Amino acid sequence: MTAGLVTQGAGGRTAPEIASTLEALGANIGGGAGADATTLSVSAPVVSAAAVGAVLADIVTRPTFAPDELERSRTQAINGLRVALRQPGPLASQVLARVAYGAAPYGAPASGTPTSLGTLTRDEIVDFHRQWWRPDNAALIVTGAMTAEEGFAFAEQALGGWSRPTQAMPARSARAGEAQTPRVVVVDLPGSGQAAVSAAVRGPRRADPAWYPLAVANAVMGGGSNGRLFQEVRAKRGLSYGAYSSLASRAEGGLLTASTQTKNESAAEVVDLVLAEFTRLVNEPVDEIAVTDRETFLTGGFSRNIETTGGLGGFLADTVVYGLPLTESEAYARQINATTPEALQTAATTAIGTGTPYVVVVGDTRLFIDALRARHPDLVLIPSSEVDLGSPTLGL
Repeated sequence: MTAGLVTQGAGGRTAPEIASTLEALGANIGGGAGADATTLSVSAPVVSAAAVGAVLADIVTRPTFAPDELERSRTQAINGLRVALRQPGPLASQVLARVAYGAAPYGAPASGTPTSLGTLTRDEIVDFHRQWWRPDNAALIVTGAMTAEEGFAFAEQALGGWSRPTQAMPARSARAGEAQTPRVVVVDLPGSGQAAVSAAVRGPRRADPAWYPLAVANAVMGGGSNGRLFQEVRAKRGLSYGAYSSLASRAEGGLLTASTQTKNESAAEVVDLVLAEFTRLVNEPVDEIAVTDRETFLTGGFSRNIETTGGLGGFLADTVVYGLPLTESEAYARQINATTPEALQTAATTAIGTGTPYVVVVGDTRLFIDALRARHPDLVLIPSSEVDLGSPTLGL
């Protein structure tokens, strides 16, 4: 909420005045808060840099947090959440985070809950900004048509007066926490047109060398339409419009997640197919040609991403957040291309192990619960009306 509100009034300007000022300068601004950091980004012509820098400084250091803007943002966020959490995919994603991380910060709902947003006060937002938005907890990254000297001059002009508070930085808690016991959680969403299936294991932090071979393993399992999940679930059986996997980049351990949606009647079958692909990464070696193909898939996407000033700036921001060297933009492709079939299998085995991943299924359970319970007799069934995302135990 803090990240969203800083651009909605600052330095004596209202939200419309900020928007019109930036528009006149040919600039735009955006931002958001993630699991590990808050990011604010500005894009503008170099000739407008000084004027845009003045607006940026106000937004960073002198946000208004106007009560009417807070209430507007609160209403908008709550309405958006209520809509999203009536859909199987978004609900499965939120439940999976709680199942994998429990009470740890990474387990908390990324966008809050209708209840937590409803009780959030302006004083809490002001206090959060005061504690965390400070120069000794920030990095400014400039990309584009500025020399290094011009970039430093811009930084000094825009934010040189940003003073560090006298109070110490708040302590950061362990964001990933202890690994939770894997289990199968099923959420009954009566009337849902489809069932969402998500399964995950905890992976390494982004700065861990093991992240690179696991990223290639993820590309093998679920990277694009050539990934195994897409081929097995969509291409061969027509059970979904798409099935993919992702490896999260986190300062602490992220998740290797496989997800798809299917008709309710085939949910149990799709769970089997998804779990089989996790096991396959451990038990079935990937040949050299497939590894090379997936390396090319990853490095090609990376190269396209950093071709723009915004993409490069975003990547450099990630290096700061995840504790990577700034040379990572040059080293990434080399690290990915160094993956061997043996290294891939070792990384997959370390992450996946021999147990069952965390599994979450959300859908109209009367159409699949018996088949799924036959395969997973210890599954936990929760009515969607009783799911409490604000609770580390989901309210169980």
